[in-house]
Amino acid sequence: MSDSADPARPALLELLYGARHRWRTVHATLEDWTHLERSHLAFEAYLQRTQGTHGPSVAAGAYGEGPGKYPSELTLAVGLWVDDHGRFREERADHELTLVSDGERTVIYSPQTGPIEHESQQARPSADALLDPAVLIPGLELAQTGESRVAGRRTLVVDATLRFPLMPPTDIVPYGCDAVTLGVDAERGVVLRVEARFAGKPVKRVELTSVTFDEPLPDGIFELELPEGEAVRTASEVYASRNVTLEDAARSAGFTVWWPPDLPTRWQLHVIHRPESNRPKLTETVMLLFSDRESLHHFGIEQAAEHLLAWRVGNETVVEEAGMALRLVGGDILPGPPLEVHLERDGTHVRVYSDNLDRARLIEIATSLVPAPTELPPVSGAG
Repeated sequence: MSDSADPARPALLELLYGARHRWRTVHATLEDWTHLERSHLAFEAYLQRTQGTHGPSVAAGAYGEGPGKYPSELTLAVGLWVDDHGRFREERADHELTLVSDGERTVIYSPQTGPIEHESQQARPSADALLDPAVLIPGLELAQTGESRVAGRRTLVVDATLRFPLMPPTDIVPYGCDAVTLGVDAERGVVLRVEARFAGKPVKRVELTSVTFDEPLPDGIFELELPEGEAVRTASEVYASRNVTLEDAARSAGFTVWWPPDLPTRWQLHVIHRPESNRPKLTETVMLLFSDRESLHHFGIEQAAEHLLAWRVGNETVVEEAGMALRLVGGDILPGPPLEVHLERDGTHVRVYSDNLDRARLIEIATSLVPAPTELPPVSGAG
């Protein structure tokens, strides 16, 4: 539809584009709701549609150790303070999580992790796309369809569809959602409400339940008062990991590390060892990342002494191969959504995954695993 067919569109675009300059401070509360299962299904549909050529190569959505472990819906209540100098504060009461930025340095705090300095120098609040909605314009076809009220303010109802193949802003519009409705503040241009849907059903909804503009915010709002005895650590300190050799990983890990020994020499291997940590509580893991320089195929093997965090659930099949029970998750249309093979070997939980190797090849790799060597093979030479 051209602008001449929709005379309100230029005014709507100008309202969204200039929203960032119509406020000095924002104090708001918001509710962030996600339907995890639908988010997962939308993501799988997105990768099917793009044949795996757009977006991340690992699935995001409902994960867990088994059906029913996690709820199908997640709701977050967030308190937000922002000013036009890049400073912000977020408080998520349900998760006892606080993010504070003075415009240059961002610190994240929860009782489970302690204070951690954010690695990015450009950290922004999670609602940034709502307060500066100009970023929504390139990826959405917009049409005003009515008016409403959100947080006590007059709001324009805007229906939107995603422009393919441009990527949606995934913090408020998950991958694969095919329809979006925005509630745009008629005076300020900020987005007060967004609902993203897939196949006619809501996947994610973010709504400001209260909002005040341009009230003075004391400097102390943007400073984190640390509990006694706490010290700020960097993310690299908290989530320590090392690039190691396969032999180093096999010697260091507190579980048997498994690997496929019969790959052709053109396959390159990168090994990452992450030790166990108590704050936050993270299990020790070893990741083997394989890439074929000729075919550009790749796959990963993640392993630990307990069920892995990314242990996907749903759309699964259990097969028996080489005397082993293999749990298969995901499709077999390539390129496309990642396929995963889950198994357990002598107390080690193993996840073999790829988005461009087919089912038969991934099963072959999973059943060929043997304990990794702890020492380099001896070098022989002419006597």
